Amino acid sequence: MHPTPWPDTILSASHTTATAASVAQWVERHYGLPVQQCYLIRRNLNDNYAVRAADGSRYVARLCAIRPRGPFNVDFELALLAHLAGGRWRSENVQVGTAALALAPSTRLVWLVAPDPVTLAFPDLRALVRCVRERAPEAVIALDNTWGAGLAFCAFDLGEGLAVDLTVQDLGHQVSGGDACMGSVACRDEDLYRRLLWCHTRLGLGVGMNEVEAVLRALPSLGLRHAVQDVAARRLAQWCSEQPAFVRVWHPSRPDTPGHRHWAALCRSAAGLLTVEVDPRQGAGCVESFVEALQWFRIGLGGGGPVSLAVPFANPQGGGTLVRLSVGLEAVDDLVDDLAQAVGLLVLGKG
Repeated sequence: MHPTPWPDTILSASHTTATAASVAQWVERHYGLPVQQCYLIRRNLNDNYAVRAADGSRYVARLCAIRPRGPFNVDFELALLAHLAGGRWRSENVQVGTAALALAPSTRLVWLVAPDPVTLAFPDLRALVRCVRERAPEAVIALDNTWGAGLAFCAFDLGEGLAVDLTVQDLGHQVSGGDACMGSVACRDEDLYRRLLWCHTRLGLGVGMNEVEAVLRALPSLGLRHAVQDVAARRLAQWCSEQPAFVRVWHPSRPDTPGHRHWAALCRSAAGLLTVEVDPRQGAGCVESFVEALQWFRIGLGGGGPVSLAVPFANPQGGGTLVRLSVGLEAVDDLVDDLAQAVGLLVLGKG
């Protein structure tokens, strides 16, 4: 890093971002590199520029804006800690029967997720919400709705007069169609929105404009992409269920997946995730070889993006290793062929 005073007499700004020409001039002066080409490749807290020197060598110039900060606001820190410590924190994976035992009138927040991110078991959201309203009427009910994306079901209208209070959603792969580092919070009423806005403002949270642009560009096609991936995932789930190497396939639309009837009663679609359980007689090395042999499926945790992903998980219930598949926008026949050639490695005694 080469420090420079501000304002720098070389760097000139265009829409709050240093122009590529001025960055090229700055690099030439401070590093002695004759720059042939320079252009902006990422705008965020740190602006990144691609730099090509006259000899063909390439570099990335990162422009860091280190802003001066005032003294610590101890009073605010103590007030925030006191606010956060006002209740009892508890995290459990519970069903309706045990939820009643975990709740108390003093409970202030209940966090739900649908479906389970690994097994894709779908909870009885209506029963859970009803239980919270009865046992902890002052609690805020939050739902991670990344899987549903606001398309599979409406979290603010679960039927029977039931609804959650707020939803959060990862706007990365599924919504932006790329790797945007961004999320959203949607509230059911104005009062809760104002409370969250106060906390958001006090914490100084923000997002990069590149991420905002990526999300806005991709939103119009979200419904179409979601529908295509839903159809493809159902076909792959059916194909996987016919393979002897897999002893179980989890997908909300399949009747043998836990919570299927809750999904069927509430949802219009099932997104693009499915999970397979590999025969427990297969060793860990076989499963790793299977995942690494995939060509169309890349190794990764994300879901809903245009590129198909695969990632292994330990089975929380014991048994064979789980592999979660996120279906992208590739041709389904190509994905089936890819799985078929990789399944060939799941042969007892090999891998």
